[in-house]
Amino acid sequence: VAFSYQTKKKSFIHVQELPVSDPFVVTTLDFVSKEFNKKSEDKYNFRIVRVLKAVQVLTNHLEYRLNL
Repeated sequence: VAFSYQTKKKSFIHVQELPVSDPFVVTTLDFVSKEFNKKSEDKYNFRIVRVLKAVQVLTNHLEYRLNL
C-alpha cells in the first residue's frame, strides 16, 4: 500500500524476482483472486491460470508486482 505523499519520493533500493511458490506470493495471489471475485459483477468466478512473473520491489514501501 502506498500513500499519496509517498509517490513522489521513490528511490529504488532492491528489486528481486521471487519464485511462485514463495509464501508471500501464494497469499497475495489468494487475496487478489478472492477480492476480484467478490467485487466483480460477473456471475462466474475467475481463477488464476498461470503466474508469469513475480517481482518484489523495495522502495520507501514494499510492492509485489505480478504478471498473471
